[in-house]
Amino acid sequence: YDIQRVDAARYFILYHYGGVYTDLDIGCLGDRHYDDLIQSLNSSKAKGALFPLTNPMGFSNDVMFASKNHPFLGQLIDNLPKKNRWFGLPYLTVLYSTGPMFLSLSYSKLSSDERSQVLAMSPEIYSQSGTRYFNHLQGSTWWSIDAKFGQWMLRNWGFIACLAGFALFARRIINNKGCNAELSQTRVNIV
Repeated sequence: YDIQRVDAARYFILYHYGGVYTDLDIGCLGDRHYDDLIQSLNSSKAKGALFPLTNPMGFSNDVMFASKNHPFLGQLIDNLPKKNRWFGLPYLTVLYSTGPMFLSLSYSKLSSDERSQVLAMSPEIYSQSGTRYFNHLQGSTWWSIDAKFGQWMLRNWGFIACLAGFALFARRIINNKGCNAELSQTRVNIV
């Protein structure tokens, strides 16, 4: 998929040049500047890599700060061929082969020393109200119907669980009625 090429390109470009990457649907809030984020990054032991944490888990790759030749980006690039495969659905394939889950799983495999070289941008700064730096605009143009269906399922999980419970309950009642009818016929035949 084209978005996989974009994801891979952002890792290569940040590794080769260093800098700040943001997706086109990410805006910087007008009264906030990246300067203090970059300054905290330069003064930390993370040696120049910052990725946003997301809720409920993992990292996002729509905003990334990195110094030139950062080792974590080098590892991401090395991991790309290993994850170049089909994951069952287009959305899952992108998510796990080059997207946020690829980034998150690659991070989870780092040693504690390697993890200490990567800073996590808290959700408060990345996406929640208060001190946040970024404005998330309408985007996600690479999402197809499978991703939209998955998002719908996440938003409506309670309804889906109730519907599934009702279906199981109805099936059990139907199966029990069939079983009772067979027992009734058996009793009649015995008498």
